[in-house]
Order: sequence, then structure tokens, then C-alpha cells
Amino acid sequence: MSTSRLFDRICVLVTVAAMLLTILFMNGQALGLELVTDADSEAYSDNTYFTDNDQTADWDTSSATVITLEGDHAAIDGSNAYEYDGNVVIAGSGRFGSGRGR
Repeated sequence: MSTSRLFDRICVLVTVAAMLLTILFMNGQALGLELVTDADSEAYSDNTYFTDNDQTADWDTSSATVITLEGDHAAIDGSNAYEYDGNVVIAGSGRFGSGRGR
């Protein structure tokens, strides 16, 4: 019986400590804690990861490979994809249709 009471007291203390830490972190700035942020991240606008090709919504789907799933099979119209053993295999990468961004 005494072990159960000790365990109950430890659980209550851990719960109270967790609640106090939560309140502290939620109100940290009001209590004088300094917020740590990456000041450069919002000002960074360089597009080294994206090309002009990535940033346009214009594309030509006339040469696209169309894969239509039909039950256990797939209908594939185009190149660079095929069905094998019940799976669709994409064998080649696509290319932006309008010719921009090359």
C-alpha cells in the first residue's frame, strides 16, 4: 500500500512539473526568456533550388505518358512506363513540355 501511495505522489509531481514547464515555455517571452529564431530565413529569397522551369505553371501535356489504373491492371499511353507483374514501372524521367528552362 505504501508503494502505491509513493507511486501516486511521484506521478502527481511529474504531472505538475510538466504543466509548469509547459506554462513557462508558452509564456517565455513575457517572463524574460529570449526567443531564438533564424533571422535570415524569412529574408532569404534566392532561387538556387528552383529553375525558371520549376516556377511556371505552363506546360504542354501533348507528349505526356498517361497511366490509367483499371482494377488490377493499368492502361499506359505513352513511353517511359510499362506494366510488369501487376506493377506500373516508370522507366524514364519527364521533361518540361514547352522547352523553357533547358
